[in-house]
Amino acid sequence: MRTTAKRFLQQPTTYKKRKQDLEYSAEVYHCSIHELEDPGVVYPDVIEW
Repeated sequence: MRTTAKRFLQQPTTYKKRKQDLEYSAEVYHCSIHELEDPGVVYPDVIEW
């Protein structure tokens, strides 16, 4: 649990870089980072758990 809390408070540089990339792409496409999607990914109609 300590490791999880540490990573949450001290975000790794890879996370920060990924976040910056997503924010840049969202700005380019005039949307939020949550609306970005990869058109090449195909999801199944039914997901089996």
